[in-house]
Amino acid sequence: MIIRIIIETILGFILLVVGSGFWNCVKSPKFLAKTLGDYGELKKFFNHLGKEKIKQESEVVDPKIGFSANIVLWIKASISALDKTRNMLLVVIMGIFIGSYFLGSFFLLINVVLFFIMFFPSISASAQNNIFSDIHTIMLNVYKWNKVNRAECERFCNTEQPRILENIYKVVTEE
Repeated sequence: MIIRIIIETILGFILLVVGSGFWNCVKSPKFLAKTLGDYGELKKFFNHLGKEKIKQESEVVDPKIGFSANIVLWIKASISALDKTRNMLLVVIMGIFIGSYFLGSFFLLINVVLFFIMFFPSISASAQNNIFSDIHTIMLNVYKWNKVNRAECERFCNTEQPRILENIYKVVTEE
């Protein structure tokens, strides 16, 4: 019985680590959408970075496929990476559940409850930083695009992708 408890403790610890990553992957797209929709948060982030830094960093942006495609591709790649990571972590979690089942249904129940309890904390700081890194890249693209072709950038950000880019466009174009 002691061996089972030790194994369950190890499985529970692994579940805490892996489950936290899983829930961060699940919550990150919503956090991205929420942040992109929050003009105040984007403005605060832009001010934190500083207009001069954004201006300097945007100079190296040279999307070979075009600015709009670059922005869309970046967002899709970010979401796709989160989905793939979430799915890989889910496989590990299912393995932990199977291992717990072989230890006893009580241990399985403990791990299932533990897994769902981990949904409640907010997204981790590292997951938030990853999202803000993506937002930073999008800001650089919008800033540079606005300098190169203001009319096309404005049309894309405010007409074609307003839910995603309207607030970023407002932030980066304010003088």
